[in-house]
Amino acid sequence: MEKLEVNKHIPFGATLQDVLNHPSLTDSKLRSLLRMKGVFLEDYKDNETYPLLLSSILSPYEFEFIKENIRGKEVSQKISSRPLAWHNNEDLIKVVPDKINLKEILREAGSRHKIISQSNFAPVDGDQNKVRMQFRCQTNNYNSGWYRTKNEYDGEIVIEKVKDCIFRSIPTHF
Repeated sequence: MEKLEVNKHIPFGATLQDVLNHPSLTDSKLRSLLRMKGVFLEDYKDNETYPLLLSSILSPYEFEFIKENIRGKEVSQKISSRPLAWHNNEDLIKVVPDKINLKEILREAGSRHKIISQSNFAPVDGDQNKVRMQFRCQTNNYNSGWYRTKNEYDGEIVIEKVKDCIFRSIPTHF
């Protein structure tokens, strides 16, 4: 199947079926979509909902509703934390490098993400033992079979020295 430019085409038929099968489009969202079209059913079963949606043409407003519901699921914040052993008495800001080459790390890892910008490590609220580096990355959305778009996300790496260890937290959107 050829990929469609999501901002130039509104899917229909089999292509629309791929869209409607996205995991973030729940039954209640599909019912809302039918109601937007002025279709009210006594029973909203899959075997009745899908044929009605697939045999109709979406308006640009209805398609925006679908895209926003799919996009909303993808941009939810994710956090990863792990303790690391640390055997140094110096302040963290003195031993952490100013900058880590995230572009190179992602390239070596074979990641689909591309770093657009990143800051240097800097103290958080003046604390010499808690540092943060912020970054912005870009990726193509390959989760869906019907389109590819570039998405941008903000992330940060926070490293905090807690007693005899470092606590690292990486909130991201990808």
